[in-house]
Amino acid sequence: MEKTGFRLPTEAEWEFVCRANTTSTYSFGEPVELLRRYAWSNINSHNRSWLVGLLKPNGLGLFDMHGNAWEWCHDRWDAESGDGVDAVVKNQQSRVLRGGAFNAQPEYVRSGDRYTIQPVTRLNSYGFRPARTHP
Repeated sequence: MEKTGFRLPTEAEWEFVCRANTTSTYSFGEPVELLRRYAWSNINSHNRSWLVGLLKPNGLGLFDMHGNAWEWCHDRWDAESGDGVDAVVKNQQSRVLRGGAFNAQPEYVRSGDRYTIQPVTRLNSYGFRPARTHP
């Protein structure tokens, strides 16, 4: 029997929906000047998070994939390879975060940027975006 319901997305799932069928630095293209239309970062956030949906969505219709809050992914950070690993995560093991946050510089809210920290760490710049598992 397969599990159904909500979960954290894998790192690969998160990047797929963030990129929205693009290969550019950001889902909207390359010009960093457009970032303030799609993302809350240190250039426009006034050092706080914002309600989701106030800026433009990416090509798949998802809001705030860049910036606003670092998003937890299911994958455990593998310190040796620097890759995410699909495995059970314990509090002492680092987990992958993606997307950047309201207090991040533009280079840290790009589609390919990654961060890692232990799940016991709590900050107002961390959040999550649930994924849905269907039977």
